[in-house]
Amino acid sequence: MTQSNSETIKLDHSFSVFALGLVVGAVGALLLGTKEGRKFSEELLKSLPDLKIKKDDLLEEAKETLQETGEKIEKIVSPPPLPNWPSSSHSRPQYFTQNKDQETNW
Repeated sequence: MTQSNSETIKLDHSFSVFALGLVVGAVGALLLGTKEGRKFSEELLKSLPDLKIKKDDLLEEAKETLQETGEKIEKIVSPPPLPNWPSSSHSRPQYFTQNKDQETNW
């Protein structure tokens, strides 16, 4: 039997969830279940404050670089100057300059 267009197709993600659980379990077992894994996880936990400091430094450097790049782009891509047109060319059409009391002939 064929499905109609109005029916929704439900996707089953059970295999991907199983595979993710398997990978997380294997990594956890290696890090916590072996002597080398425990040493590695302890070194990783000790280095976290250093990583945070490096991350903050990189963030500040990125902000400065972004600011400098923005200023350089503004210098390169500046808007063109406005034309210096005579004021007579900016006159409004007659229907904008009529008084409200006057009747318009449209």
